[in-house]
Amino acid sequence: MAVKRLLLLLTYVLYVCVCLQNGPLPFSLLTFVAAWLIRELLFIFIYFEAVSNVRHITWGKRTYRMSDFGRSLSIANDRSALLLV
Repeated sequence: MAVKRLLLLLTYVLYVCVCLQNGPLPFSLLTFVAAWLIRELLFIFIYFEAVSNVRHITWGKRTYRMSDFGRSLSIANDRSALLLV
């Protein structure tokens, strides 16, 4: 059963790569692998930054502070965010 699923997946990927593309991809396989590897390595840093800095969230130009009960409180500017830490 698992072999059939793997064969189906490989057939689908081959179909998408060959039939649905309107020509060759605009980047090489080496470029794709390098971009994928950079994305995977940056994920580790982004994850630990998010876990360690849970109290302040920057979304666009606004900064929010999380309360103890999970409510987000808007902070007027970045200077007041430094005072609340």
